[in-house]
Amino acid sequence: SRKLGLGSSAAILVASIAAASGERLLQASPGSLADAVFPAAYAAHRRAQPGGSGIDVAASAFGGVITATIRDGGLDVAPHPLPEGTVVEVFASPVSASTGDLIRKVRAFAAADPTRYRRLLDAAARGSEAARAATTTTALVAAISAQLDALAELGDLSGAGILTPEAAAVRPEA
Repeated sequence: SRKLGLGSSAAILVASIAAASGERLLQASPGSLADAVFPAAYAAHRRAQPGGSGIDVAASAFGGVITATIRDGGLDVAPHPLPEGTVVEVFASPVSASTGDLIRKVRAFAAADPTRYRRLLDAAARGSEAARAATTTTALVAAISAQLDALAELGDLSGAGILTPEAAAVRPEA
């Protein structure tokens, strides 16, 4: 009765396309499997959810830590190393959200207040670039925090609730 989590539908899509691709493909090395499955999965995602980025599909296909850059209607994907000593922990929340609803609310805010929207999107992008360039865990956490601040404000102003109260509560420990 609730969404299972970030990227669960993307993971099912990638796994289904891989399974339907036949035995030869399933025995391929992880890199070649991802290269073979991702284009079809990304195309299917774009048809089903034209407003989504497809980054969750890339993460499901390639695994690990990646950078994904939206360019000309497509996605450039590459593996990305984390700074030495970085530890990633995953938490679950009983709260789910509809990506479509979030996108609609953010787009409505963008139309109503394009200057503020652009300022927040630029701040989130700077945080993202700083995270990609981070060479220490401290710099990575600071960059992600800056990005999250911008996205939280965007969520508040648009009514999209991008940063849920549950996530905000664990943020100091995270």
